[in-house]
Amino acid sequence: MVELADLKGKEIVYDLGAGDGRLLITAKKAHPRITAKGFELAPLVYFWSKFVSWWSEQDIDLRMKNFLHQDLSDADCVFLYLMPGVMKSLEKKFEKELKPGTIIVSHAFYFPDRKPIKKLQVKWLHGKKEIRLYKW
Repeated sequence: MVELADLKGKEIVYDLGAGDGRLLITAKKAHPRITAKGFELAPLVYFWSKFVSWWSEQDIDLRMKNFLHQDLSDADCVFLYLMPGVMKSLEKKFEKELKPGTIIVSHAFYFPDRKPIKKLQVKWLHGKKEIRLYKW
């Protein structure tokens, strides 16, 4: 997902539903000058992500908040690995908030009313999943 985003190194990068923070840690290691921000709502997962990011020694801003209620207008890139039901709500939120040219990288799930500009098949468990790149 980080490779597909083609980060240049100074972007503000969000991970919505950041889980254990691995994606932001990977992005930050590859591009140390990015600003990495993540939101996770599940308390145990959030506390684990705080430990993992601390252990990684990467400067990651992880918060236990609902990303649907956060302003994302400063985003240059947004990573998603969310459930299909959330994608329609996010599509509307992105239309209102994101600046033109913002990159969205979604693992497995797609926006119902938008076409990706690029797709990539990746190995997943015993099969494959598709990562989609959108430009807002």
